Amino acid sequence: MEKFDINRPFDKISFSRIKKYPGQIFALLFVFLLIAGISIGIGLINPSFLYLTIPLTALPALFSLQVSINFLIEGRGISNKASFGFFLSYFSSQFKGCYRVVLTFFKSLLVYVVFSLIVAISYYYIAINVSPTFKESLDQVASLLQNDGFNSIEKLFENNDLLLFYHFSQGIPLLFSSLYFCHNILLNSLNVHIRSRVGSVSPSALNSLFSFMVRSDKKLFYWSFVKRNWPGYLFYGIGFILGYLLSFFLFPNMPTFAICFALFFAIFFLCFYLPFTFISSDLFIRNNDQNIKKFFIEFSLKSLEELKKTSIFTNEQINEAFKNIKEVEKSLDDAKKEQNEDKEEKDSIDSKKVDNDSSNNNPNGNEKE
Repeated sequence: MEKFDINRPFDKISFSRIKKYPGQIFALLFVFLLIAGISIGIGLINPSFLYLTIPLTALPALFSLQVSINFLIEGRGISNKASFGFFLSYFSSQFKGCYRVVLTFFKSLLVYVVFSLIVAISYYYIAINVSPTFKESLDQVASLLQNDGFNSIEKLFENNDLLLFYHFSQGIPLLFSSLYFCHNILLNSLNVHIRSRVGSVSPSALNSLFSFMVRSDKKLFYWSFVKRNWPGYLFYGIGFILGYLLSFFLFPNMPTFAICFALFFAIFFLCFYLPFTFISSDLFIRNNDQNIKKFFIEFSLKSLEELKKTSIFTNEQINEAFKNIKEVEKSLDDAKKEQNEDKEEKDSIDSKKVDNDSSNNNPNGNEKE
């Protein structure tokens, strides 16, 4: 049986599982895309609505898609009622904050601000040297805004020089900030798998555990995820650019439409890779189950050391907790040792089998006819 490669996109194991349920996965993707499309489409009325529709409808739909696909490939089956139940489970205490949306949003906002400043300043200094009318147009709009307030903002979109300036200053930062947001949401989707395996622990503690694991072994958790999912980032970028250009040519004087068009097409193209992302993440967690338990124990020991400095618990309670964790750690070491011994025994049997097959196929040894 072929081994799962944590660094390989489009790996054969994930692909073989997708091939078992193509119709069901397509239906799940269609429902997700429909909900995401409506969520983003509301932004055509006013882009600020996206701050509500994306976290309240699009992300729960993504969560439902992730859990539904994992249920499906495990052979448990899936129904509309179950998918809707998963949608509601996103708001439950067990999965509360699993995607870390608020923190991810503010990080993405910082990315947007940084790229906006870089692009706007760069475009400004290039434009004033290339286009003599650019600075004049900018001064005119600034004067109108000062005298007539934002009622004259439409003048900005009637001037081609300023319209291009606006599109560049908005489009490029939005591409990188939304891609960064998407990357972090998908990376945090690993958190969903961990939460489904670790019970009776508060969401904040599990978020801390997940962050601790990623920081402790970036090669295993972070960079392997990036290597597995770079085609998804590429699809997202291609969709974003195509959507933005389509809006630019169809509605040149309505640049706010470009935000919704770009985001929808980005999500649409990303859907071609999302099943691989979720299935490979599930395989990754299963293959590293022992490592994750080790991190959980290490994190627990570290937390207990910090609790020792406080007076919340008695020394007897903390020592008892230490003892229990050490026993779990020992059982994990024993289980891993047995697993390695079984693997060595299996490899030895396979090696002998290969030698026997070789002897049967070549009874004369190395003699040549």
